Amino acid sequence: MAAKKSQAGYRDLGVQNGANYVKDFNEAYNNAYPAWSQAWTEMKRDIEFVLGKQWSAEEEAYLLKQGRAALHFNKMMRIVKLISGYQRKNRLSLKADPVEGSDVQTAEQLTAILLWLFSSNQMYLTMSEGFEAGALMSGINLLHIGMDYMQDIVNGDPQVFRHPHNQFLLDPTFTRRNLDDCDYAMIRMAPNKDQAKILLPFMDPDDIDGLRLSGMDNKFPLMTSHRDTLNRPRLNLYYFWRRTTKTAWLILDRQTGATREVDMPTAKVNQALEIAYAMHGERFEKIKKSKGVVELDIILQNLCVYHGPDPTGIESHFPLVPVMGTYVPEYEDWAYKIQGLSRQLRDPQTEKNKRMSQMLDIIESQINSGWKAKGKAVLNKDDLYRSGQGRVVWMTDDAEMTDVEQLRGTDVPQSHFQLQEILDREIPDIGGVNQEMFGAPENDNLEVAGVLAKMRMAAGLVGLQEYFDNYRFAKQTVGLRLIEAVTKNWTPDKVKRVTGQEPSQAFYTKGFGRYDCAVTEGLLTDTQRQMFYAELKAMRKDGYAVPMELLVEYMPIQLKDEIKKALVKAEQQQSQQAQRQMQLDEITKQVMQSTQMLQIAQAREKLTQAEENRATAALDRAKAAAEIQDIGAQRALDLINLMFEAQQRIEDRNLQREQAMQAGGAQ
Repeated sequence: MAAKKSQAGYRDLGVQNGANYVKDFNEAYNNAYPAWSQAWTEMKRDIEFVLGKQWSAEEEAYLLKQGRAALHFNKMMRIVKLISGYQRKNRLSLKADPVEGSDVQTAEQLTAILLWLFSSNQMYLTMSEGFEAGALMSGINLLHIGMDYMQDIVNGDPQVFRHPHNQFLLDPTFTRRNLDDCDYAMIRMAPNKDQAKILLPFMDPDDIDGLRLSGMDNKFPLMTSHRDTLNRPRLNLYYFWRRTTKTAWLILDRQTGATREVDMPTAKVNQALEIAYAMHGERFEKIKKSKGVVELDIILQNLCVYHGPDPTGIESHFPLVPVMGTYVPEYEDWAYKIQGLSRQLRDPQTEKNKRMSQMLDIIESQINSGWKAKGKAVLNKDDLYRSGQGRVVWMTDDAEMTDVEQLRGTDVPQSHFQLQEILDREIPDIGGVNQEMFGAPENDNLEVAGVLAKMRMAAGLVGLQEYFDNYRFAKQTVGLRLIEAVTKNWTPDKVKRVTGQEPSQAFYTKGFGRYDCAVTEGLLTDTQRQMFYAELKAMRKDGYAVPMELLVEYMPIQLKDEIKKALVKAEQQQSQQAQRQMQLDEITKQVMQSTQMLQIAQAREKLTQAEENRATAALDRAKAAAEIQDIGAQRALDLINLMFEAQQRIEDRNLQREQAMQAGGAQ
């Protein structure tokens, strides 16, 4: 709880039993500092190497004594920036996917909130900075989920703050990356009084103004912001989280066997059971349990000004997420237990600097290594100390040419150049990168070189997968903590303001973010509408019948109404063109049918004429035969009837053929 305020103001800035909380904080610091101080020394050296401070004080003094400069040929910065740039270029967003059978609407609302938080509070940049400064450089950074009341003094906005390695301490016995087995954690901050008023909104601003600036204490010696640019001291502010237990009540339904935790005081639990007894008898029973929680102590100028739950509402976990490089919890030496990518590059970088410095010193000595001369052999001894082209050294008349000779330096051994080439190859290889990741294929055939470059780049990234996996785990954990902070602090009005919808019935259900949705990565977009648009495009590309109107509706562009008008006009023109094409097709079909009918009539006429000609010829032959053979009249008439019947059958067959051809043309 916060400090109590009386009518005359704060009687005591500290909370009740605050001295005990400060004592616990000091004991925790003294317990963790010996281990972390070893790691801090090496982490500071790692960062110095990346930034270009790669010679020790003894080495710089040795070079200065020899008149040589401490030159740096920094290869580490390029490697660190390359891997960090790859992460930044391939960023993914966070979204809440409903598990099977869960509330889809609630998951969609949480996705919209996550996208809004990350885009409006520059969380992507903060996460990338934690990856670069933590996993790649020092070995660890800490992401702190806290409430920011700068823009919204009523609800606040969950914010992600990054703390470097020299600004926090964790329980040295922790082994899990989500800090579930970490007993305590602390963060040191050095705000001025105005910043303290924002960080501690529950305190009276006048009380903060009345605090005496005593300068830095003896904690966190490597922290750089104890004083401002004018060398004025700042406040000593500590956040101290520790695990403890509290009483929790469970309600058992004897009829169904279901058990549910209720977050109510004991008196209200008893009252609720009395009401339930009147309605259901002895169906319900309360069970007392101990529950693990995390408490926060805020210590300002050696006074505990707050004791209670974390303001974010995150109760069962630390509101802290580490971004680590290599972490081996079973190793005992803290100088090597936690380290970033830069640690393994320090030794080859040191050797490269030494070899380059030696080579340059040899080359410079070749230009002017000095002179060997007798005392009175030259007219002006200053001529021997000059450098540059066209120098003349005047000798006395009685001097011999051998009295003045120039000293020649030794050539640079070829082994130095070979060793330098080896170091140039070894430094990137040790860092897990290859030439393809630098954009330099080793083949003149660009097509083949491009394919090989992708394969080699993918092989190189396999060695860096540990760093990306650690970052992805930290990112998803941050998403879970943000969801818990939102559901504990935001009112329905704030949720509607961000999502455009009323909160669903399951939005404030305790444990929804843990049991009913999974925090996963998705396309990097600023809003949920843009993510939906990208998913629609992917569906249309895969062959799904996604209407163009739906794509335009969610397209993230300006002047969308003008595009809709143009789209409607284009659709009308296409519809009119389609109607004209249908009319043209119908006319063409009718013309083709008429042509077919004309051809059929002509063929029928020709066929009929041919049949008639054959019948006439048969009749003429019969008459001729009757006359020739002098057959009887009755016999001739019978033949004529047979011929007319044959002609009728021929006409019937022609009619059937015509009907069949007409039926085929209609089809």
